[in-house]
Amino acid sequence: MAYAVAPSMAYAMAPSRPEVEIQNAQGARNLEQFGTEALEQAERLSRRGNGCQRRIYLDLGANWGNTLRLNLDLERRWRGYAKLLQARNGSHRCWLAWEVYAFEAVPVMHGYLEDFVTFLNGRGPQPELVIPPAGSSNLLSSFARQFHCPSPAFGQHHLYYSMYDCMSTVFAGPISRLHENPELADPMLIRTRLDEAQVANNSTEPRFTFVPAAVGTSDSSLAIRFPSNSGWMSFKGYMGRNFSHPLALPNVSTVAVIDIVTWVQTYFSHRDLVILKTDIEGAEHDILWRMLRDGSIDLIDLLILECHEAPKHSCHHLVSSLHTRNITMLAEAPGSIYPGWDSYSSANRMTVKDPRLNSL
Repeated sequence: MAYAVAPSMAYAMAPSRPEVEIQNAQGARNLEQFGTEALEQAERLSRRGNGCQRRIYLDLGANWGNTLRLNLDLERRWRGYAKLLQARNGSHRCWLAWEVYAFEAVPVMHGYLEDFVTFLNGRGPQPELVIPPAGSSNLLSSFARQFHCPSPAFGQHHLYYSMYDCMSTVFAGPISRLHENPELADPMLIRTRLDEAQVANNSTEPRFTFVPAAVGTSDSSLAIRFPSNSGWMSFKGYMGRNFSHPLALPNVSTVAVIDIVTWVQTYFSHRDLVILKTDIEGAEHDILWRMLRDGSIDLIDLLILECHEAPKHSCHHLVSSLHTRNITMLAEAPGSIYPGWDSYSSANRMTVKDPRLNSL
């Protein structure tokens, strides 16, 4: 889990203005006369997908990347997906490949997410996992059995702390070596990532974009204090009695906050299919209430919501208001299409290095 207000490897920036080949016997003179118009037309086609419609997945609180491909699960296995397409554009059949935008606030996750998104885009190797990529106790439990730690079944909360103690002991070394990546806090880098949404994905493969920032209702900054902020809930499974504070991590980290509502309104339209997933430790209230008030909630075709009670906010009130607006919602549930992670991130498909092997 992380707030939503979200390089060790190279990252592909937004596509440049499309090159337009103008074939004309008059050569350079006609290029000068018609070039600007042709470029503008080509750019419009590129931005809007050459007449096809965009498919957008916004992952607010990307954690360790364990929900970055949830949209693919929905496309392949969820009965409601076809209804979303039908509701958005009737009999229209031309859809572009997915655009996935991942936001994460917790700085020590940024380096891994940068490398993981580079891998998903086919531009680098899959990064090594030095701790299980678990943002919930339920997913952590499925990893715990691999390391001979207690692995409570869903709902066995009284056994969680035994698991936490064991896992914090096993991964004390890797956790102590986690660190921030200052280069990923560069405002220009964040702006460039956000601006990738200007251009539709005209390739045949999903396009993943990682924005190392939190999300909110205004452009600002957020101080994350280790380990008290709820943004560190992703580490609660390692906060047993033997928990090791990352040695290179300051007690307070400052991250950028992106006005996610304005960004969505700027770059996406009612023509697009937009799936919004939020797991942002209470920040969802301000964001969704603003979208309800200004009508931008109608840009969202499917809301995947993990609601957290927050001061002055009620999940019951929020969810009731969303239902009143007939917003299609999907909730996390054990054994469902969305148990809290995508199928690609289940423990039986991820390999985590056992740090104890280094000492043998």
